[in-house]
Amino acid sequence: MAESSICISIVRCDKKPGEDTSGHDIFPFGRRVVTRRSWVKAEWWILRPALWFLALAGIFNCGARAGAQTGSAAGLDGDKLQAISEMNFDVMTMKQGLPHDSVYGFAQDTAGYVWIASFGGLSRFDGYQIYNYTHDAHDPGSLPDNNVRVLLPRADGGLYVGTGSAGLSIYQPATDSFVIPAKTPSVLRKARVFCMAPDGEGGVWIGTQNGFAHYHDNTGEFDLYGGLTGKPVTGRVPSGGIFALLQDKDRNLWVGSGTGLYLLGKGAGDYAFIAGDDKLGQRPAVWSIFQDHAGGIWVGTDTTGVGTVDRASGTIHGYPGLAGEGSSVGPHTVRVFLEMQPGLLWFATYGAGLFSVDTATGQTLHWAKDPTASAPLSNDFIRGMLRDRSGVVWLGTDSGLSSITVNGRGIFNIRSSPLRPDRLFGSEVRSVGAGYGRVWVGFDQGGFAEIDRDGSIHRIQPAPGISGDQISHREVLAIKPVDEKTVVAGGIGLYLIDVATRTYRPVDDVFLRKQIVNAVLVDGDDLWAGSYNGLARYNRRTGQLKVFAHDQNNASSISDDYVRDMLRDSHGRLWVTTRLGLDLFDPAAESFRHVRHDKNDPASIATDNIQPIAEDTQGRLWIGSIGSGVQVLDELKPDGTARFRTIDHDRNNLPDDIILVIRRGLDGTMWINTPRGLAAVDPKSFAVRRYGVPDGLQSTAQNLFSSGMLDDGTILFPGNSSVVIVRPQKLHPWTFAAPLVATEVTVQGVAQSPVLLARQAGAGQLSFPSHRGFEVNFALLDYTSPDDTLYSYQLEGFDDGWSVPSISRRSATYTNLPGGQYVFHIRAVSRNGAGPSQEISFPIHIRNGVTETLWFQILLILLTIGVVLLLVRIRLAYMARRQRELEAVIATRTSELESSRQELIRVNERLARIALHDELTGTLNRRGFFERASLEVSRSHRSGRSYSLLLADLDNFKQTNDTMGHSAGDATLRAIATMFASSIRTSDILSRYGGEEFILLLPETDESQALQMAERLRQMVESAPIEYAGIVFHTTTSIGLATSMGEEESLEALISRADQGLYRAKRSGKNCVQTSSGQTA
Repeated sequence: MAESSICISIVRCDKKPGEDTSGHDIFPFGRRVVTRRSWVKAEWWILRPALWFLALAGIFNCGARAGAQTGSAAGLDGDKLQAISEMNFDVMTMKQGLPHDSVYGFAQDTAGYVWIASFGGLSRFDGYQIYNYTHDAHDPGSLPDNNVRVLLPRADGGLYVGTGSAGLSIYQPATDSFVIPAKTPSVLRKARVFCMAPDGEGGVWIGTQNGFAHYHDNTGEFDLYGGLTGKPVTGRVPSGGIFALLQDKDRNLWVGSGTGLYLLGKGAGDYAFIAGDDKLGQRPAVWSIFQDHAGGIWVGTDTTGVGTVDRASGTIHGYPGLAGEGSSVGPHTVRVFLEMQPGLLWFATYGAGLFSVDTATGQTLHWAKDPTASAPLSNDFIRGMLRDRSGVVWLGTDSGLSSITVNGRGIFNIRSSPLRPDRLFGSEVRSVGAGYGRVWVGFDQGGFAEIDRDGSIHRIQPAPGISGDQISHREVLAIKPVDEKTVVAGGIGLYLIDVATRTYRPVDDVFLRKQIVNAVLVDGDDLWAGSYNGLARYNRRTGQLKVFAHDQNNASSISDDYVRDMLRDSHGRLWVTTRLGLDLFDPAAESFRHVRHDKNDPASIATDNIQPIAEDTQGRLWIGSIGSGVQVLDELKPDGTARFRTIDHDRNNLPDDIILVIRRGLDGTMWINTPRGLAAVDPKSFAVRRYGVPDGLQSTAQNLFSSGMLDDGTILFPGNSSVVIVRPQKLHPWTFAAPLVATEVTVQGVAQSPVLLARQAGAGQLSFPSHRGFEVNFALLDYTSPDDTLYSYQLEGFDDGWSVPSISRRSATYTNLPGGQYVFHIRAVSRNGAGPSQEISFPIHIRNGVTETLWFQILLILLTIGVVLLLVRIRLAYMARRQRELEAVIATRTSELESSRQELIRVNERLARIALHDELTGTLNRRGFFERASLEVSRSHRSGRSYSLLLADLDNFKQTNDTMGHSAGDATLRAIATMFASSIRTSDILSRYGGEEFILLLPETDESQALQMAERLRQMVESAPIEYAGIVFHTTTSIGLATSMGEEESLEALISRADQGLYRAKRSGKNCVQTSSGQTA
């Protein structure tokens, strides 16, 4: 089995009961005793009860401690339970963002940030986020060395940073960078810094591996001492490594080195060597020096423990039990001290964990890493320790850092584990009961434990003869004292515990042995047991049993067989809560009156699914429900109707609406346990105060209804794997007003450090160009419970109201904001709204871009007007040009159209001419002739005048074609047509009738006139020469004539008669004129 080391020491000034006759001081620890004269190797299950009578805001109480130590007859109280409760540490390692798991030290700057020095760099922590600083060879303002060993805050918000290989550097918040003082001597530039101490004037004392130095912040100068001077070290000057420095309240300088402790008094010119006693050794290596509130000097050594300086004798006395051979500290280095409250010191060791010592009583307590603990110290090798302003103690170890809140806690936990058979041995705590100065605990796998009046824990064994299925082996859900001698418990059946012998035996009843008992009520000799199968009343004197079960045929039977809790109120009435409602027992009729939810009555109980029940000092019932909060019975009317008020999460700020336990405190306060935390309700005002992790609450998520209360008002609840101890007198309103800060500001397109931008914002100097996105991260620097802080923010000038960020992301993001003056407001309230409210604000100047300045806007307006005018002018000019172009186009198109029209006319005329004229001779063709001749004939018919028709045919025309060619024939036809056309009147109609024939219509011409015309034409043809191709020749023509005599003769008939005349002329020898009647010219 694994082993670990522990030393728990008590030193008292006078002999008290509990001391052995050998003079060794002893401390009762369960059933074991650990003495202070031996370094004990204990089995690891006894290690965890670190018995912390610790100063968590004044935990120690000498009278209570004495009672716990001596095992007096006084009853168990909160002090004794607190003494055996756990310390639960929070742990941070590289997994949470640390640059290295070896943590050397801490500092809290003036802004409230906690800084962490580690082997891998420097870290700033705001309760949520770790911001790391490491060395960057390309950045002269970066951390000069990642091995950061010691830190000291500066008044300007910066830090003195002592490194492992680069000496002293200074963190400058104004530039978010590091600088090595300009006048740093070369011997210090690569020094290993072991310790630093303030000089009270802003400067710092620096201990190194070879002497020490004093840095004067006002001048930047260094004074060198010891080996750093480069001169031989003689006399009483501290030599070698300087591990501890302290300038005390009287400005005396204490120097701890590998060769012992030295004092340089104020104004003294030489050192005084302070020798150690026999326990410490004359020249102990001193690694820590501390001055307490009374001015006493404490010294921690490398291997011989803790001592205090006796100034009168000029020696260091080993502290009893903490120095020399066999001390609790052992051969481990004492690295750092803290005074938790006047007279109560903590000191941390490298290898033996954490210790506390009460200077008033000499009592010491010890905490080491415990593998059975739920939240143990991460490592026994502690290098540094800090208590911040919110009351959190930070411990730097070789396995990350551990932290624990020591301020404001009033809730403690005694953890159960099957690995600790001498303690609360069950894996889960299922029930707890208290009375007559003791506490009893029931477990999930059966079995019981007693916490006796002195705080010792005992397993309750089966009574002799109890074996097999008579042994408790299932969950114990209820446990209550019957009287000073007997306790009743409910598991699988009922069990009776004999207090004197610490044994138990089951109630021998066939029905009860098979029931899971959820609740028990002691009612004189009657024991009421609520189970899944009804309510049982068992008389422990007579052994009689009565079971009340639900009967669907009996309206006055119990509402449901699943009975959850019972209460005998101040009026003597028995109330029962079930899965389906609240019942009031009528003892006379042994029946039940039901109080049920009525959906039509808002004043009725909100739900029938109810669990715990309690009574306040005013006689009102408080009933816990599943999902509807607490139901308070304000009035029960004679007719059975009831009026309730509801206390719930939404309206009253309860942690949860599922109620596990309700318990009335000594002062009448109603304590309500829920899965999400604990609440205290004032029954007069119904004001709710919530408690959770920062108050010490580890777990409440059990669907269990048992509870207990000690005579001093300490209340006990079952937790998941612990007994929860609530000490109301230690629970006070949280008043610590932590600083609220903007931790980081990120601006889109701005390369500056987010930390530096946040500092600029805090100083009211944040300014950036418009239309850039930016993000602000913020934190309330209350490290006791950062996850319970409520935040809201508003950007004045942009947001209409306040916004609430998500729980996991404490930031505000804005994008594309226009230029202007804004004010960013942040609000924070700690402890889920129960703590002080803080608010900060800072201006944000978003610079207008060039395009947003007034002169640019004016210029833009003028430019716009000019551009508009120019555009108008250009438009008008364009329109004018387009109009001209359009007009030109129109004119052109009009001309083209007119030309086209004329052309069309000419074409049409040509087409008409072609259609009506002969192409060769230019005279009318046959069609043209008939169109014109028909009109003329019609006119002549109307007028009654005569008209004549000549039909001429060229003689021998075929011969001309055959001898001279068709071209000569064509020339002949053209020549004849020309002769005819030139010889006739304009009213006459000439046409080529076909081939070599011509037809001529002579309006208003009688036959004699027509004969004259025909003869003249014949003679003209005969006499006119025709020239073609240089050849001159003659031709003749024969002409037929017909004259209309006024009768309505058709044109065709007239042509026919003319054709007859032509025929006659051809038969008469050609070249003559003949009429149809045979008349000649």
